[in-house]
Formats: sequence, structure tokens, C-alpha cells
Amino acid sequence: MLRVEREDLPEIAVPLLEKRSRWMRNLVRAAGAMLCLVLGGLAVAWAMPQQRKLKEKELKLLQIQREEATVRREKEIYEIRRRALLEGDREFIETEARDRLDRCRPGERVFRFVR
Repeated sequence: MLRVEREDLPEIAVPLLEKRSRWMRNLVRAAGAMLCLVLGGLAVAWAMPQQRKLKEKELKLLQIQREEATVRREKEIYEIRRRALLEGDREFIETEARDRLDRCRPGERVFRFVR
């Protein structure tokens, strides 16, 4: 690059060049700052939908876990009943049959509680 000495230029041209170079330097700094702001805004704008999707998926996961716990409880109940039937537990079999068929022995009272 050529280096311009102050002595080579007239006195009026040097301050004008200095003003222009300062103005250009400030313009470049402002453009850099604007670029950083725009990139930061883009990063935030990109992250916001991702955050919302994450919250939605976490809620969905909680709902599925609750449903899974309910299914596990039901499975345990059915497993207990199945084992009792396979082992031939007479009291259990009699209770289940009476409950399902809505029967009772003569002189017996049955109390039903709504759950």
C-alpha cells in the first residue's frame, strides 16, 4: 500500500481525508455491531421454537408416564387374579364367581360399595 505523507498533500486535503477515514472506521464499527445484534437476534429466534417444542414434549412424556403407571397397576391386578385362578384358590374363585354372576347364598346379605 502507498503511504501518504502529510507533506505531499495540500493542507486542506489532509483533514478531509482524516474525516473520511474516521467516518469509514465508525461506519465499519457500526456495521459490525449491527451484524452482531442481528446474529444474536437470529440465535434467540431460532431457540424460542425449540424451547416451546421441548416443553410440549416434556408434557407429553409426563402424560404417557401417568398412563403407563395406570396400565402397570391394572396389569398387576390381572396378574394377581390369574395366579389365584391357576393355583386354585377356592375362596378367590368363589368370590369372583359370585361377584360376576350377582349371586349369593340363601340367608346371606351382600353390601355393594360404589367406587
